[in-house]
Amino acid sequence: MIIPSKLTSFYLLLVTISLLMEVPTITAKARARSMKSLIPLLLRSGRQPLRMRASMLVTLSIGENDSAQGCNLLWQLGHHSLNHGRKQKKQKKQKKQKKQKKQKKQKKQKKQKKQKKQKKQKKQKTQQLP
Repeated sequence: MIIPSKLTSFYLLLVTISLLMEVPTITAKARARSMKSLIPLLLRSGRQPLRMRASMLVTLSIGENDSAQGCNLLWQLGHHSLNHGRKQKKQKKQKKQKKQKKQKKQKKQKKQKKQKKQKKQKKQKTQQLP
């Protein structure tokens, strides 16, 4: 059975995180810092929904001593994923609006050019008649 590379990298990350949690010599602060750097990687890897990955991360990160940091990490992870989605939506909307505005402007310019040309032709015709 061949396991997809994204899934393998995701599980490797989880193993790394769980190992980080097990080492007693690492201080809570250092552990939180190393976990923080793994969050973006965790978000990018794997195929599971973000919520599932977040819960996995938190179950691993909440220890007896640093449950507050675990909760903080959950908040960061949730906040990161939410903001990322919102940002993408906003950017997409802005891009669409910009494109529509540009098209409208081009259409208006084309229309004005056409009207100007017609006006010029009409003027020339009236001058040629007498």
